[in-house]
Amino acid sequence: MTEKENTLIEEVKKVIKWEDDYVRKEFAKYKETPDEILEQLSKDKNSYVRKEVAENPNTPGDILELLSFDIDSYVRKAVAKNKNTPDKALTKLVSDDNEWVRLAVYENIKTYEKEEIILESLKKREVREVEYDLSEIPII
Repeated sequence: MTEKENTLIEEVKKVIKWEDDYVRKEFAKYKETPDEILEQLSKDKNSYVRKEVAENPNTPGDILELLSFDIDSYVRKAVAKNKNTPDKALTKLVSDDNEWVRLAVYENIKTYEKEEIILESLKKREVREVEYDLSEIPII
């Protein structure tokens, strides 16, 4: 990294410590935000900031994997939809207690490419109140 990039990252670190949630959310969703900053924002106290990190198409898989354990179901749902989410996290999320998180896994294009994610999770999962007819999921 150049000296200019290091200086910029240090300045951004100062800014994201501000109490203004809006500023942190904007950095979280900005596609050019460095991984180091995204990692810091993924631990933010505000779930909306963490959700923006999870939705960012450039968030690395290791950060998404950590966010798959988030207490907030909206954050986990955003992780389930992100194409960068590792298979291990998708396999975990497909058995999530929240129905919307589970549905988001099925909507993730990566899941279609990895049928074993669905099959493995169905083996582990107990029968729930909500059952899915996988034949109705459109194949892209």
